Amino acid sequence: MNENKNFFEWLKFRWKMISVSDSRFFRFIWIVAIAITFITVLISAGVTAKANKAAAIEAEKQAKAEAEEKAKQEAELLASYTDATATDATATDAENWMLVLVNNDNPLADGYEVPEFTELRNSQKVDSRIYPDLQQMFDDARAEGHSPYITSSYRSKEDQQAEFDAKVSELLDQGKTQAQCEVEAAQLVAKPGYSEHETGLAIDVGSDAGEEAQNALWTWLADNSYKYGFIIRYPENKVTYTGISNEPWHLRYVGVDAATEMHNNDQCLEEYLLFR
Repeated sequence: MNENKNFFEWLKFRWKMISVSDSRFFRFIWIVAIAITFITVLISAGVTAKANKAAAIEAEKQAKAEAEEKAKQEAELLASYTDATATDATATDAENWMLVLVNNDNPLADGYEVPEFTELRNSQKVDSRIYPDLQQMFDDARAEGHSPYITSSYRSKEDQQAEFDAKVSELLDQGKTQAQCEVEAAQLVAKPGYSEHETGLAIDVGSDAGEEAQNALWTWLADNSYKYGFIIRYPENKVTYTGISNEPWHLRYVGVDAATEMHNNDQCLEEYLLFR
């Protein structure tokens, strides 16, 4: 009994001695433990960061591959538009006159002529067949506080040529070559025979109430023009298909039925003609 008591007393004594005399040793052990923990955390973080970086690189590669594949598919689709949508529509075609396709790949048919014009203000004019819907759209826009007016409408082939030449001349003044100017001008102004304005079915719309009011008008037109048979011809998200940058002011008449379907399906004219 006494021996056990003496043993425990010795342990107790020895613990006290370790606590006092070996405190440096324990501090060293704690420091080593903390260092090991810190190093472990750093290694783990490094491994995680490396894994995340590898995953990010892989995701970027995959996204790039998907984008390239999508661009390839869209290019093939775009290349098929000319054959798929060619209807040889004329201005008097009872079925297709509203849906005539005019873009960089589809010029107007030779001899295309608007059968009858309606004269508007500011010396503007449009195909008479679209005037009732156009007037109703503007009346309703004005009733909601907007101030729409037409900045451009029908242009003859000669007018389009003059506009194209003016853009080329403007670019020449910047020191570019004739070839460069013609290529760049074609991205900004359609060449004669390739402009929707020559159909009498297209209008450019602005507002005389300031920039903010004009933007509000364009928003209203984007939301409502289909009800009157018009579409925003060159939406921001359809450049791949139309080949034309975003033009919220450029409206094209296609008829109420087609415009409604395009609006509901988020389609531009090229898509609609290809998939209908």
